[in-house]
Amino acid sequence: MKPNLKPFFVLDADGNKVGALLKIEDYELIVKELEALDSATGEHQKVKAEVLDPEEKPAPGKTGKKSTKPKFFFGKTEAERAFEESEDAELENLEPDDELKLTPNNFFTRSIINKPVPFEMQDEFCSAKGVLLADGKCFKVLAGSKASEITDKSLPEDIVQLREELMMLQVLVHDTQDGDLIFTRDYEFENPNDAASIIAAGLRDGGHCWVATENGKPMRQY
Repeated sequence: MKPNLKPFFVLDADGNKVGALLKIEDYELIVKELEALDSATGEHQKVKAEVLDPEEKPAPGKTGKKSTKPKFFFGKTEAERAFEESEDAELENLEPDDELKLTPNNFFTRSIINKPVPFEMQDEFCSAKGVLLADGKCFKVLAGSKASEITDKSLPEDIVQLREELMMLQVLVHDTQDGDLIFTRDYEFENPNDAASIIAAGLRDGGHCWVATENGKPMRQY
């Protein structure tokens, strides 16, 4: 008979399940079910586990608040130990001139970003320059960039609010000569998409709008 478990799931920022918590009685039920299995088949391995009672008094000489949640400490199976040993042996056998395989460290280009990369954007009512920072996510728009003053009705509310905040902070000011909005100083956005949308005053894809100044490729092909 399968145990009737009711775990508490841990979610990440995107709502994906990344972990689960069990009550002590549910954990003990699982242990009993595993112990009841025939260990002679070799399909199951026992792992040492220690349950730290939250009401347990601290050791002599140690002070601090009592824990409010039980903690579980699991040992390693033979398979896990064998895997770690094989990885250590593989690292020891590497030659000094062996090349490591590099993968893109960012979300908006296919390149390895080790330093800020310059990009520019040209639209009907705007012209801007900026750099994709080394973390591969944040995008800095440079001072002197021009943003459109004509706002698209489909512009998301959060982008509208951000534009208004930038104008209130005097990051974006009206150019009395051309009637555009000018960046008075460098400003760092969380991603190239928001930067492009703010500048064009309409919803934009940064991967298409931003073009590398060194080779003319759009960010998505860089």
